[in-house]
Amino acid sequence: MTPPASAFKKAPRKEEPPLTAVVMLDVHDQRFASILQSYPCFGTFPIANVPVINFALSGLMRTEVKNVFLVVSGLNSEYADKIQKEWKMAFEEFNVVICDGAASLGDCMRELHNRELITTDFLLLSSPTCLISTNLVTQIAEFRKRRRESADNVMTLLYSHRENPEQSVIGVNSTTNKLMLFPAANSLNSVKAEKRDFYEGVDIRRDITNTGIAFCSRLIATQFSDNFDFVSLDDVVREILSKDDILGMSVHIDVMPTKERAFYAYDFESLVLLNTLVLERWFYPLVPETADLSRCFTTNPRNLYREEDVENIIIKAKTWILSDLSSTVSFGRNAKISYEAVINNSSIGENSTIESNTNISNCLIGRNCRIGANCTIENSFIGDNVTIPDGAHIQKESVIGNGVIYPKGLTAVPHSAIFHDAINEDQFDKISSQKIGSVHVAKLRSNAPFWKRSVNGRTNFSVEESESEGSDDEDDEDDNYGNGVDNSTRQFHDEVLESMQKILDSEDQPNQQFSEISENAPIDLKQWEII
Repeated sequence: MTPPASAFKKAPRKEEPPLTAVVMLDVHDQRFASILQSYPCFGTFPIANVPVINFALSGLMRTEVKNVFLVVSGLNSEYADKIQKEWKMAFEEFNVVICDGAASLGDCMRELHNRELITTDFLLLSSPTCLISTNLVTQIAEFRKRRRESADNVMTLLYSHRENPEQSVIGVNSTTNKLMLFPAANSLNSVKAEKRDFYEGVDIRRDITNTGIAFCSRLIATQFSDNFDFVSLDDVVREILSKDDILGMSVHIDVMPTKERAFYAYDFESLVLLNTLVLERWFYPLVPETADLSRCFTTNPRNLYREEDVENIIIKAKTWILSDLSSTVSFGRNAKISYEAVINNSSIGENSTIESNTNISNCLIGRNCRIGANCTIENSFIGDNVTIPDGAHIQKESVIGNGVIYPKGLTAVPHSAIFHDAINEDQFDKISSQKIGSVHVAKLRSNAPFWKRSVNGRTNFSVEESESEGSDDEDDEDDNYGNGVDNSTRQFHDEVLESMQKILDSEDQPNQQFSEISENAPIDLKQWEII
């Protein structure tokens, strides 16, 4: 008997459940001490005068995500509860996970794993500042495809074509997008490579930037639990790459199309950049006037936003807003701005006053501040209740905490921050402070700058010796990585030059690019064309 036609039909593919989102509400970097004075919960810090977590959750609403875990330390649980009340109707499930004593993303992930809250693949936002302009349909589909091909494809990192302020560099398989090379924690703009990487289709990429967003298998949470010294997602990535033959896991990257935007902030420099990108509407439809329904913003030409209250923002002269030289600014409620002031790429907090002939660019200025006349402030962060006297010229990349009355004759101290009171070193054990006049100047004990993450040295290409060719001095060579070029490295450069020239000759192509490489100089990635 001939079986019915229905017997030959393929069984319908089982629909995969939507990804769960794990969102970190805290940022555990002590360089943000000046922000944490006013906003102990970093997710409530305003970008364009809107709490940054609102942008992150608004972006998630446009994806398939139905279930959200908002992860917060015990000290900030009250802020998470408030956010939950505001956003729980936007998702099917919205749960707050309180991690008592958490001091890093790693601590939070271990808590999630110990409670067995992660039971399937998930979308990780490693910071509340992770913003996306797309619904991630293509990226999620690609992640699931890799997972179906192999269960060992445990993570996909999302990268963007946006600015790469740190010039960080990675190595990626040009065919599979598998991550092959990843920088060390203390050298984000350099990677170590072996000879075989030149012959296995590894592209060196420094034209893309990490977005802080990752598609993860539940095994990623297990990796945190198995390694109590892991504090960030980068630690897991390095572990997987360094123990590829033991763990058998793979990490891939997904680079977003140029028309789509994703970015996250990890220091003051990137916070200012994120603020500018939001004001310039790169993340549309994530824009200030729609990201927080409890606030009312009016939008005006030249990307000027003002938050409305019962009374409009007070403008102190001839026109309703600033001079034509000003653009890309967000003003909080009741901000008082002189017509002669010139402000660009900045946010001004509520009840702040800026006097005439003052120039401000690329700054984040808090609430209730008074900026005097004839001041110049560029690339700086200013907290709440700060007073800047007339004629002050603030050094670029300055960080000024709450309540500071800026001394007019203060000598700038590189890589420091200025506070009104001494730093609580029990709370911020990585910071020391010293009183200078009426203020306290704080420095990170690591001597890293407050303004941006420290990345020492230029991008070099280092060669690792194979195990069979290793020597007792291998550790010393690693310690001196990037400080010079030894004989084996020069020999390797010569071999690469020779092989590349042969390839070019065989294809009748000019070899001008390779003739520029000096025999005694390290290979600079800037000289290599990234395909």
